[in-house]
Amino acid sequence: MAKLLNINKKSNGGKTLYADEKSVENLCKYVVGEDGGHSSQEILGRGEFGVMKSETTQDMATQMLIVQNDYKINQRGGRRMAHMCNCISEEEFGKIGCNENLLGSYFDDCARDFYEMGHQVVYGVHLNNHAEDEGTHAFAHVHFAINSINFNDGKKFHMNRKEVYEEENVMNQQLEEYQNQSAVIFKNADVWRRGQDGVAGKD
Repeated sequence: MAKLLNINKKSNGGKTLYADEKSVENLCKYVVGEDGGHSSQEILGRGEFGVMKSETTQDMATQMLIVQNDYKINQRGGRRMAHMCNCISEEEFGKIGCNENLLGSYFDDCARDFYEMGHQVVYGVHLNNHAEDEGTHAFAHVHFAINSINFNDGKKFHMNRKEVYEEENVMNQQLEEYQNQSAVIFKNADVWRRGQDGVAGKD
């Protein structure tokens, strides 16, 4: 099953996380693997909703800042971004036949969920290699950099534990639909992994 994580923290050394303009770009860079802490082989894909596709994360962050400034975030203060993560196991990847296209389409649908709530989102698909512990951890995960300001009404993004669980159920239903599309099921992702060169997860 997919596992949706709300990885925002209330504070960062006594300071609000993602509270300044630079943090918008920094989070976007992190999720797409341009922060210097991820190898190119670790990032399977990236995408966006609510912002124009651009070669630079700076451009996409600027488009988020336009929405934030339009709703006077400087006067309001608080968090500018929300950071969510959806993880799937090696077993779940095998159930879609280790099909990268299906995996990418599934994560794309997950990101679209946040956009349909009224929030711009940039996302990146990260790969993990946990062969040393027999695939007991997440095999792939997607990070979402979500504009905390709703572009429809200016309200702040917020998901309590119950709402995270409900959205996780939605994403699991979406995952099941993709599994039904797959004509091949593998017991694990070893076949796919052997075709990769040194894929290694760092988070």
